Amino acid sequence: MSRLTAILLSRAVLGFIGAAIAAALIALLAPLAGLEMPWLAVAAAVPFPILAVVLILLKRRDAKAEERMTEELTGGSDAARMAAMDQADEVAGLRKTFADSLALLKAGRKQRGLGDGYLYSTPWYVIIGPPGAGKTTALLKSGLNFPLAEQTGAKPLKGVGGTRQCDWWFADEAIFLDTAGRYTTQDSHEAVDQTGWGAFLKLLKDARSRQPINGVLVAMAVPDLAAAGPEERAQHAAAIRRRLRELYETLKVKAPVYLLLTKADLIARG
Repeated sequence: MSRLTAILLSRAVLGFIGAAIAAALIALLAPLAGLEMPWLAVAAAVPFPILAVVLILLKRRDAKAEERMTEELTGGSDAARMAAMDQADEVAGLRKTFADSLALLKAGRKQRGLGDGYLYSTPWYVIIGPPGAGKTTALLKSGLNFPLAEQTGAKPLKGVGGTRQCDWWFADEAIFLDTAGRYTTQDSHEAVDQTGWGAFLKLLKDARSRQPINGVLVAMAVPDLAAAGPEERAQHAAAIRRRLRELYETLKVKAPVYLLLTKADLIARG
Protein backbone atom coordinates (compact mmCIF):
# COMPACT_ATOMS: atom_id res chain seq x y z
CA MET A 1 0.00 0.00 0.00
CA SER A 2 1.42 3.41 -1.03
CA ARG A 3 1.81 6.27 1.38
CA LEU A 4 -0.86 8.33 -0.45
CA THR A 5 -3.32 5.44 -0.34
CA ALA A 6 -2.67 4.93 3.36
CA ILE A 7 -3.37 8.63 4.02
CA LEU A 8 -6.57 8.59 1.96
CA LEU A 9 -7.81 5.50 3.80
CA SER A 10 -6.85 6.79 7.24
CA ARG A 11 -9.45 7.12 9.94
CA ALA A 12 -9.21 10.94 9.99
CA VAL A 13 -9.68 11.38 6.22
CA LEU A 14 -12.54 8.91 6.01
CA GLY A 15 -14.12 10.52 9.05
CA PHE A 16 -13.81 13.99 7.50
CA ILE A 17 -15.43 12.73 4.29
CA GLY A 18 -18.25 11.22 6.30
CA ALA A 19 -18.74 14.44 8.28
CA ALA A 20 -18.76 16.48 5.05
CA ILE A 21 -21.42 14.21 3.54
CA ALA A 22 -23.47 14.49 6.73
CA ALA A 23 -23.13 18.30 6.65
CA ALA A 24 -24.22 18.40 3.00
CA LEU A 25 -27.26 16.27 3.72
CA ILE A 26 -28.19 18.52 6.62
CA ALA A 27 -27.82 21.59 4.40
CA LEU A 28 -30.08 20.00 1.77
CA LEU A 29 -32.72 18.56 4.07
CA ALA A 30 -32.88 21.16 6.86
CA PRO A 31 -34.75 23.78 4.72
CA LEU A 32 -37.49 21.20 4.15
CA ALA A 33 -38.01 21.23 7.91
CA GLY A 34 -38.22 25.02 7.87
CA LEU A 35 -34.72 25.62 9.24
CA GLU A 36 -33.20 28.85 7.95
CA MET A 37 -29.93 30.74 8.35
CA PRO A 38 -28.04 31.13 10.66
CA TRP A 39 -29.33 27.93 12.30
CA LEU A 40 -28.94 26.08 9.05
CA ALA A 41 -25.18 26.76 9.09
CA VAL A 42 -24.93 25.72 12.75
CA ALA A 43 -26.74 22.44 12.07
CA ALA A 44 -24.54 21.71 9.05
CA ALA A 45 -21.39 22.29 11.15
CA VAL A 46 -22.40 19.88 13.97
CA PRO A 47 -20.84 16.71 12.40
CA PHE A 48 -17.33 18.20 12.49
CA PRO A 49 -16.94 18.75 16.28
CA ILE A 50 -18.58 15.35 16.81
CA LEU A 51 -15.97 13.85 14.48
CA ALA A 52 -13.17 15.60 16.40
CA VAL A 53 -14.37 14.21 19.73
CA VAL A 54 -14.70 10.69 18.30
CA LEU A 55 -11.20 10.81 16.78
CA ILE A 56 -9.68 11.97 20.08
CA LEU A 57 -11.40 9.18 22.03
CA LEU A 58 -10.33 6.55 19.50
CA LYS A 59 -6.74 7.80 19.56
CA ARG A 60 -6.63 7.56 23.36
CA ARG A 61 -8.09 4.06 23.26
CA ASP A 62 -5.51 2.94 20.70
CA ALA A 63 -2.68 4.48 22.71
CA LYS A 64 -3.73 2.63 25.87
CA ALA A 65 -4.11 -0.64 23.99
CA GLU A 66 -0.67 -0.24 22.43
CA GLU A 67 0.88 0.60 25.79
CA ARG A 68 -0.74 -2.43 27.41
CA MET A 69 0.41 -4.71 24.60
CA THR A 70 3.93 -3.30 24.78
CA GLU A 71 4.07 -3.91 28.53
CA GLU A 72 2.83 -7.48 28.09
CA LEU A 73 5.26 -8.24 25.29
CA THR A 74 8.17 -6.59 27.05
CA GLY A 75 7.36 -8.26 30.35
CA GLY A 76 7.05 -11.65 28.70
CA SER A 77 10.27 -11.12 26.80
CA ASP A 78 12.13 -10.09 29.94
CA ALA A 79 10.76 -13.06 31.87
CA ALA A 80 11.72 -15.46 29.09
CA ARG A 81 15.16 -13.88 28.80
CA MET A 82 15.76 -14.10 32.54
CA ALA A 83 14.61 -17.74 32.60
CA ALA A 84 16.94 -18.58 29.72
CA MET A 85 19.84 -16.85 31.48
CA ASP A 86 19.14 -18.75 34.71
CA GLN A 87 19.08 -22.05 32.85
CA ALA A 88 22.31 -21.21 31.01
CA ASP A 89 24.00 -20.28 34.30
CA GLU A 90 22.82 -23.56 35.83
CA VAL A 91 24.33 -25.62 33.01
CA ALA A 92 27.54 -23.57 33.00
CA GLY A 93 27.96 -24.11 36.74
CA LEU A 94 27.51 -27.85 36.35
CA ARG A 95 29.99 -28.02 33.48
CA LYS A 96 32.60 -26.23 35.57
CA THR A 97 31.97 -28.51 38.56
CA PHE A 98 32.36 -31.61 36.39
CA ALA A 99 35.51 -30.30 34.70
CA ASP A 100 37.15 -29.32 38.00
CA SER A 101 36.17 -32.56 39.71
CA LEU A 102 37.36 -34.80 36.88
CA ALA A 103 40.66 -32.91 36.71
CA LEU A 104 41.08 -33.36 40.46
CA LEU A 105 40.21 -37.04 40.17
CA LYS A 106 42.80 -37.50 37.44
CA ALA A 107 45.48 -35.72 39.46
CA GLY A 108 44.70 -37.78 42.56
CA ARG A 109 44.86 -40.98 40.54
CA LYS A 110 48.36 -40.13 39.33
CA GLN A 111 49.55 -39.17 42.81
CA ARG A 112 48.41 -42.51 44.18
CA GLY A 113 50.00 -44.46 41.32
CA LEU A 114 46.74 -45.89 40.05
CA GLY A 115 46.12 -46.73 36.42
CA ASP A 116 43.53 -45.40 34.03
CA GLY A 117 41.07 -48.03 35.24
CA TYR A 118 40.53 -46.03 38.43
CA LEU A 119 37.73 -44.14 36.68
CA TYR A 120 35.70 -47.36 36.56
CA SER A 121 37.22 -49.51 39.29
CA THR A 122 35.97 -47.13 41.96
CA PRO A 123 32.16 -47.21 42.14
CA TRP A 124 30.18 -44.02 41.62
CA TYR A 125 26.98 -43.33 43.54
CA VAL A 126 24.44 -40.57 42.96
CA ILE A 127 22.63 -39.27 46.02
CA ILE A 128 19.17 -37.75 45.58
CA GLY A 129 16.51 -36.62 48.00
CA PRO A 130 14.49 -33.55 48.96
CA PRO A 131 16.11 -30.42 50.42
CA GLY A 132 17.09 -30.77 54.06
CA ALA A 133 17.12 -34.57 53.93
CA GLY A 134 20.62 -34.62 55.43
CA LYS A 135 22.44 -36.07 52.43
CA THR A 136 25.63 -34.07 52.98
CA THR A 137 25.61 -34.57 56.73
CA ALA A 138 25.23 -38.33 56.24
CA LEU A 139 28.43 -38.34 54.19
CA LEU A 140 30.26 -36.25 56.75
CA LYS A 141 29.22 -38.63 59.54
CA SER A 142 29.71 -41.81 57.51
CA GLY A 143 33.21 -42.53 58.79
CA LEU A 144 34.53 -42.76 55.24
CA ASN A 145 37.99 -41.47 54.45
CA PHE A 146 38.14 -38.67 51.89
CA PRO A 147 41.78 -38.48 50.74
CA LEU A 148 41.20 -35.40 48.60
CA ALA A 149 39.51 -33.48 51.39
CA GLU A 150 42.01 -30.63 51.35
CA GLN A 151 41.63 -29.99 47.63
CA THR A 152 37.86 -30.42 47.54
CA GLY A 153 37.32 -28.39 50.68
CA ALA A 154 35.46 -31.23 52.35
CA LYS A 155 35.90 -29.77 55.80
CA PRO A 156 33.56 -30.56 58.67
CA LEU A 157 30.19 -28.90 58.07
CA LYS A 158 30.91 -28.56 54.32
CA GLY A 159 27.67 -28.32 52.42
CA VAL A 160 25.50 -28.01 55.52
CA GLY A 161 22.79 -25.51 54.65
CA GLY A 162 22.25 -26.78 51.14
CA THR A 163 24.14 -28.16 48.17
CA ARG A 164 23.91 -25.65 45.33
CA GLN A 165 24.14 -28.07 42.40
CA CYS A 166 26.33 -31.11 42.93
CA ASP A 167 29.12 -31.78 45.42
CA TRP A 168 31.70 -34.45 44.61
CA TRP A 169 32.99 -36.58 47.47
CA PHE A 170 36.09 -38.67 46.74
CA ALA A 171 36.30 -41.49 49.29
CA ASP A 172 38.73 -44.39 49.29
CA GLU A 173 35.86 -46.78 48.70
CA ALA A 174 33.74 -44.83 46.21
CA ILE A 175 32.86 -41.49 44.65
CA PHE A 176 29.62 -39.88 45.78
CA LEU A 177 27.79 -37.25 43.73
CA ASP A 178 25.65 -35.34 46.21
CA THR A 179 22.95 -33.56 44.19
CA ALA A 180 20.97 -30.51 45.25
CA GLY A 181 17.65 -31.31 46.86
CA ARG A 182 15.85 -29.03 44.42
CA TYR A 183 16.87 -31.36 41.60
CA THR A 184 14.72 -34.03 43.23
CA THR A 185 11.63 -31.99 44.10
CA GLN A 186 11.77 -29.40 41.27
CA ASP A 187 9.12 -27.36 43.05
CA SER A 188 10.74 -23.92 43.34
CA HIS A 189 12.17 -22.90 39.95
CA GLU A 190 10.91 -25.83 37.93
CA ALA A 191 12.42 -24.91 34.54
CA VAL A 192 15.87 -24.20 36.02
CA ASP A 193 15.81 -27.32 38.20
CA GLN A 194 14.69 -29.52 35.29
CA THR A 195 17.43 -28.08 33.09
CA GLY A 196 20.04 -28.60 35.80
CA TRP A 197 18.98 -32.17 36.49
CA GLY A 198 18.96 -33.03 32.79
CA ALA A 199 22.38 -31.44 32.27
CA PHE A 200 23.75 -33.30 35.29
CA LEU A 201 22.64 -36.65 33.87
CA LYS A 202 24.06 -35.88 30.43
CA LEU A 203 27.40 -34.76 31.84
CA LEU A 204 27.52 -37.88 33.99
CA LYS A 205 26.89 -40.09 30.97
CA ASP A 206 29.56 -38.28 28.94
CA ALA A 207 32.11 -38.49 31.75
CA ARG A 208 31.68 -42.22 32.41
CA SER A 209 29.96 -43.59 29.34
CA ARG A 210 30.55 -47.32 29.88
CA GLN A 211 29.00 -47.38 33.33
CA PRO A 212 27.79 -43.94 34.45
CA ILE A 213 26.85 -45.05 37.97
CA ASN A 214 26.99 -48.09 40.22
CA GLY A 215 24.06 -47.18 42.40
CA VAL A 216 21.63 -44.55 43.66
CA LEU A 217 21.14 -43.50 47.27
CA VAL A 218 17.73 -42.00 48.03
CA ALA A 219 17.95 -39.98 51.24
CA MET A 220 14.83 -39.26 53.29
CA ALA A 221 14.71 -37.69 56.74
CA VAL A 222 12.75 -39.82 59.19
CA PRO A 223 11.26 -36.82 61.09
CA ASP A 224 10.03 -35.33 57.81
CA LEU A 225 8.37 -38.60 56.85
CA ALA A 226 6.77 -38.88 60.28
CA ALA A 227 5.45 -35.31 60.17
CA ALA A 228 4.17 -35.46 56.59
CA GLY A 229 0.63 -36.46 55.77
CA PRO A 230 -0.29 -39.22 53.33
CA GLU A 231 -0.65 -36.79 50.43
CA GLU A 232 2.74 -35.17 51.03
CA ARG A 233 4.45 -38.55 51.34
CA ALA A 234 2.82 -39.61 48.08
CA GLN A 235 4.14 -36.45 46.40
CA HIS A 236 7.67 -37.18 47.63
CA ALA A 237 7.43 -40.75 46.37
CA ALA A 238 6.13 -39.61 42.97
CA ALA A 239 8.94 -37.05 42.59
CA ILE A 240 11.62 -39.61 43.47
CA ARG A 241 10.07 -42.15 41.11
CA ARG A 242 10.20 -39.59 38.28
CA ARG A 243 13.84 -38.76 38.98
CA LEU A 244 14.78 -42.45 39.00
CA ARG A 245 12.94 -43.04 35.74
CA GLU A 246 14.71 -40.05 34.13
CA LEU A 247 18.03 -41.30 35.46
CA TYR A 248 17.53 -44.78 34.01
CA GLU A 249 16.28 -43.46 30.66
CA THR A 250 19.18 -41.02 30.23
CA LEU A 251 22.01 -43.18 31.52
CA LYS A 252 20.67 -46.39 29.97
CA VAL A 253 21.66 -48.35 33.05
CA LYS A 254 19.81 -50.33 35.70
CA ALA A 255 21.59 -49.50 38.93
CA PRO A 256 20.53 -50.64 42.40
CA VAL A 257 18.66 -48.14 44.55
CA TYR A 258 19.33 -47.85 48.29
CA LEU A 259 17.05 -46.05 50.72
CA LEU A 260 19.03 -43.94 53.20
CA LEU A 261 16.97 -42.91 56.23
CA THR A 262 18.52 -39.92 57.99
CA LYS A 263 18.01 -37.86 61.15
CA ALA A 264 16.61 -40.81 63.09
CA ASP A 265 18.29 -39.35 66.18
CA LEU A 266 15.86 -36.41 66.05
CA ILE A 267 12.76 -38.52 66.61
CA ALA A 268 11.17 -37.84 69.97
CA ARG A 269 11.47 -40.79 72.31
CA GLY A 270 8.41 -42.03 74.10
